[in-house]
Amino acid sequence: MIFEANSKEIKDTYGEFFLAELIKKCQDENNKALVSQYRDKVLGFIAISNEIDLSVLYKCFELEQFDYLLKPRFVELMKTRKQEIDEYNTVQKDVEKQKFEQKN
Repeated sequence: MIFEANSKEIKDTYGEFFLAELIKKCQDENNKALVSQYRDKVLGFIAISNEIDLSVLYKCFELEQFDYLLKPRFVELMKTRKQEIDEYNTVQKDVEKQKFEQKN
């Protein structure tokens, strides 16, 4: 059980299935809870919300491998735009180089 150390106290105060009830009651369109289970054993639990400060997550975690938690379509647009900017900068450098060579 997730709260094994205090389980009797918690059960006496809130009831045996308080966590399940809490998870059920606290979920809405902005908040979700996920429980991973294997053979009747809880392996993990996470509560997530869309009401978060992403800048804090960006500062505290390495999110590049998760595309910075952005939607795939937005990530593709960003990658395409970055490629366009890189190509433009390369052309600009070539133009500047040619101008420099013509002057000398």
